[in-house]
Amino acid sequence: MSLTAVTYSDQAFQEIQTDQVEEVLPLATNAAKKWITIQGIHHIEGLQQLSAAFGLHPLVVEDIVNTDQRPKIEDYGDYLFVVMKAVSRHDPAQALMVEQISVIVGTNYVLCFLEGTDDPFAGLRERFRNEKGRLRTMGSDYLVYAHLDTIVDQYFPLLEQLGEDIELLEERLITQADRE
Repeated sequence: MSLTAVTYSDQAFQEIQTDQVEEVLPLATNAAKKWITIQGIHHIEGLQQLSAAFGLHPLVVEDIVNTDQRPKIEDYGDYLFVVMKAVSRHDPAQALMVEQISVIVGTNYVLCFLEGTDDPFAGLRERFRNEKGRLRTMGSDYLVYAHLDTIVDQYFPLLEQLGEDIELLEERLITQADRE
């Protein structure tokens, strides 16, 4: 399990990178705004510790671990649970890779659970470090919006690439038609 924890305000920014859940657990009771990214969602003990610290419903933890969830938003009263899918293809010859991203947004925190080893939010984290935009001055709701926007923006180059692939297939069908 790998964790990146960011506490922030419009004037301050602190980042912790660790593989020890115990190092980020005190943030659950800290009043500062925080964004914690968790990679390694199949580390059940660590997830249970985070779940207990942030008061998450057991069904939320189950949905985080079971990565075949459909995109959705569920309201749990004190927080929202969001499931989205990141789609990527590092090489045009490869198949599409679909990874689940689970996000929990509370009053002053965002927990982001990544299925894979890629971090689609590295650019967003860099914007935090460089104080660009409104990210640090806005609440956790705006941060989740930025997460959703980042994922959707990553769809467009892939859609263009898939469109080009389809055009090539159509051209091959027309110019090289045979029984097969």
